[in-house]
Amino acid sequence: SQQSATEWLDPRITELESAVSQKEAAVADFRASEDLLRSNDNDALLATQQLSQISTELSRPKSQRASAEANVEAIRRALENGTSLDVIPNVVESNLVQRLREREVALQSQISDLSVTLLPNHPRMKSLNSQLLNLQRQIRSAAENIVNSLEGNVASIRQAEADLANEILDLKSEAARVDEKLVELRAKEREAETARNLLAEYKSRSLEAKSRAGLAQTDAEIISPASLPVEPYFPKVIPFTGAGTVAAMLLTCPCIIAGSLLTNAGFAHAQAGQYSRTEPYFDELELAHML
Repeated sequence: SQQSATEWLDPRITELESAVSQKEAAVADFRASEDLLRSNDNDALLATQQLSQISTELSRPKSQRASAEANVEAIRRALENGTSLDVIPNVVESNLVQRLREREVALQSQISDLSVTLLPNHPRMKSLNSQLLNLQRQIRSAAENIVNSLEGNVASIRQAEADLANEILDLKSEAARVDEKLVELRAKEREAETARNLLAEYKSRSLEAKSRAGLAQTDAEIISPASLPVEPYFPKVIPFTGAGTVAAMLLTCPCIIAGSLLTNAGFAHAQAGQYSRTEPYFDELELAHML
């Protein structure tokens, strides 16, 4: 019967409500304890998002290291082969090299001018050539310093690249662990979802059984007790009586006016008929008298 179904369902509903609360709490606790947290941006797991970000960031030091290594190699080849350093941007952009190059150009111009009148063995020419060689050695030394600086920069970039690579390895291990824990989390979530669906079904059946058995209780609340009125709220005797009287007077006035108009019209018509009947009689008398 409906009564027995209700008696059977109500305890089960209470048990299921407690079970659903416990399972949902277990899901939340498991997610927090295993660091299965989600980011606010795209609802992705933090470990997966961090791995993607670090992998993208790793491309920056890789490109920087490749560029720095290419500059170092170009400067070293130029120093070893004795070629001009003017085509290497890092050397040309150095303030020290620029000043030394200006002095070198000035000395070369001075030597060229004096070579017209002085022989190469002249003390003045020897002094200027010695100064020129010294400037060239200073330029090479400045270039070597630039190479050493670039190599130090390359080393720091390599270290940053290695740190990012190690961090990626750690994040990959964390992502693998998270994937394993996600399997357990999905199982717990399915259990909670199954319990919620069963609870909803039991509540629906209980409500249906109570409705059929006439046991469904109205969800109402007494705000304030009602008091019995002394006078009836409706209909209002005095207002309705006055309104009826006014309405009767308004309806009676047109009838009286219409009756009066009809009476005056009939009287006028009767007088007009009397005059029309007597006029021929007076005419006949006058005619007889004349004869």
